[in-house]
Amino acid sequence: MKQHTKTLGQVFLNDQNIIHKIITLANPSPNSPIIEIGCGKGILTQALSAIGPTTVIEIDERWIDYVSNLGLKNITFTHQDALSVDYSTLPEKAPIIANIPYQITSPLIETLTHYKHHLGPITMMIQKDVTDRLLANKNTKSYGSMTIFCNHHFTVKKGFNVSRNCFTPVPNVDSSVIQFIAKENIYSTSDTALFFAMTRSFFWGRRKTMMNCLMNSPHIRCDEAIKGNATLNQHLKQRGESLSLEEHQALFSMIQSYISLPNECSN
Repeated sequence: MKQHTKTLGQVFLNDQNIIHKIITLANPSPNSPIIEIGCGKGILTQALSAIGPTTVIEIDERWIDYVSNLGLKNITFTHQDALSVDYSTLPEKAPIIANIPYQITSPLIETLTHYKHHLGPITMMIQKDVTDRLLANKNTKSYGSMTIFCNHHFTVKKGFNVSRNCFTPVPNVDSSVIQFIAKENIYSTSDTALFFAMTRSFFWGRRKTMMNCLMNSPHIRCDEAIKGNATLNQHLKQRGESLSLEEHQALFSMIQSYISLPNECSN
């Protein structure tokens, strides 16, 4: 089982006011199932267990033992890596509250997209600069493929910032608590993969035009015939960072017939 480096230098939330604000944002229903990812020393777990039956996903057996010794009721532990859990086996529509190692933020969000319609709202404490990326506007330095990915799958809502001084020991970064609410799928699984290959390509070559990215990116294959389409040529003179999510989606519908994934056989 993979052991994250969090356990070698973990920081612990020590502010009860922040716990209250997290629970207010997550708004779990009394006596209904809750899922917590990463219990640490159990400061949040104690509060959640008083609200409803809580499933705690924790990779580090030390913290499972620690929290078990607190004698809390309504707690069930899943001793597993949060990136490998089958969330479809957990209570349907249960809200997730996650306080995780920041290095797994992106892969955990990606994992949870596969279960987004089974799960309830996801309330997660993450690094503040990552929150800034997720909520960035087009034509800004923080705007990128991760912005597109998260906002395609979820309505992303910022709750509040958390000072580094709310943790022991004090880390080098501030944090934010953010919430993800699932959006309906607008593409098939294969079209979703192709859409994100397109957007990754545009930000892979951030200073290049979108046409240049399509023709050279390792993430996608593009038919040379696209260069003969005058309308698309005009659109693709822009850079990917200049398009909003909705504009990326509109462009995808225009160029989809010209692009494919690199591992797909060409005709």
